[in-house]
Amino acid sequence: MEHREFYVSMALIHRRSNLSWEVIIVYGPADHRRSPAFLQELRNKVDRCTTPVVVAGDFNLIRSPEDKSSANVDVPRMRMFNDCIADLALREIARVGARYTWSNNRIDPVRSVLDRVFVSVEWEMAFPLCSLRAVTRVGSDHSPLLLCSGRASPPRLNCFHFENFWLGQTGFVEAVCVKWEAVATSPPRVFNAVDVWHHCAKMARQFMRG
Repeated sequence: MEHREFYVSMALIHRRSNLSWEVIIVYGPADHRRSPAFLQELRNKVDRCTTPVVVAGDFNLIRSPEDKSSANVDVPRMRMFNDCIADLALREIARVGARYTWSNNRIDPVRSVLDRVFVSVEWEMAFPLCSLRAVTRVGSDHSPLLLCSGRASPPRLNCFHFENFWLGQTGFVEAVCVKWEAVATSPPRVFNAVDVWHHCAKMARQFMRG
């Protein structure tokens, strides 16, 4: 395992294929005056790797104007980021599940694609059926990314679907209210109001599923 200012990395071995590769998790600086130092550190790391690599994380950089919901973009900075990715011969894994991966959570929010997964050509050749999904964002301004190598069926996301006909069932609303109030009075842990809300919502969903 290696730790530097802008990344942590770890060597992995895929037991079934005996393939070794390195995972590099990055966190790009929000202060864009430090972006050149971040990209140079990433260049140095990938250049030293002798195995396939996966580079993932919050880059705090965008690649094109379409990656941001506002028109306030820095073209030279985008070019610098794209040049770095091209020089390292990395390929971005196409993402499904969300148009953007970050939001500033304002009333009139700005949204951007700041989180990405890049792989080397050797890794992509070993896992040609790989896929990337942005899963539901809970309690964060970023959407988690789930990378699947494609060697097995991707996990099914256990989504809750409210059925409108439940509202027509006698006593349904009252029963849910009673369950919610009972759970709210004895949450397993309380850090803030959001924790209480998530716990109550989780238990209410389980109750409504029967």
